[in-house]
Amino acid sequence: MPTRTYLVPGLKMTVGAAGPPQTKSAPCSATCAPSTTSEPELTELSALALRFSVKALQHDLLTNDGKGKDGTAPVRIKDYNKGRVPAVTGVVDFGLAQCTSDMLDDPNFPTLPFADDPVAKSQELISTLRAMPSPPAPIPFLLGILMQESGLKHFREPKGADQDS
Repeated sequence: MPTRTYLVPGLKMTVGAAGPPQTKSAPCSATCAPSTTSEPELTELSALALRFSVKALQHDLLTNDGKGKDGTAPVRIKDYNKGRVPAVTGVVDFGLAQCTSDMLDDPNFPTLPFADDPVAKSQELISTLRAMPSPPAPIPFLLGILMQESGLKHFREPKGADQDS
């Protein structure tokens, strides 16, 4: 399990109305979902999105039992809480950072696909789809949906320095 530089007791990261972090008592690794607060170009819109993302994660840590209309998830998000996130605050603190670290370290937690060459891997995926016989939904239709949802980029482009974003 990698060392997470953000796992520091007393950690508190918040986003103010103007965007940049109000407090940050520890450096954040790229493996910390809210690490984008270290970006100097944090806009008001992205700051708002970041705050909502943190709140959504906190909400899931309190309530997500892995059951949904589409079936059962491979993990229950609330099992990672262990009492460390008592409320939805929008603040990244040590408890939330610990939960995030536990998720990243759990081999059962679903991860995003990773490739050393994401452009080539995305092209390979597109070629494979185009070569498939048409299922009930025609391949051009599926490709259109994938284009709309991800721009046919199913791997991070350009490639990041870490494997979890």
